[in-house]
Amino acid sequence: MSTAVALRLGPADHGRPLTLEEYLDAEVQEGYRYELAKGVLEVTEVPNDPHGDVVCNLLRAVRDYERDHPGIVRRFGGAGEFRLWLLRMVSGRNPDLAVVLRAVFFRMAHDLNAGSSRG
Repeated sequence: MSTAVALRLGPADHGRPLTLEEYLDAEVQEGYRYELAKGVLEVTEVPNDPHGDVVCNLLRAVRDYERDHPGIVRRFGGAGEFRLWLLRMVSGRNPDLAVVLRAVFFRMAHDLNAGSSRG
């Protein structure tokens, strides 16, 4: 009986081709960010304070927008709350900021756009 050994990834694996399954099953060396971009592993250092300041300002701006425009934003967050899986592109991304809008907003925007094209 054989047991599979989990793939262990670290900074030296930057640029390594991986399948989505290999990426999902792999263990990673802490202290780095790992993303799969079109089947190629991207390993970067954890962002520094200036980057964090920009992300924090963007999160505050979305929070303020949500407060001032209730009912449009469903939820928002950063890389710890969202992961985008683009299966056809063999990609897994961790966005710095992601915003999920409510479906009612899309219907309302569609209705407004449809109405503006009527003569």
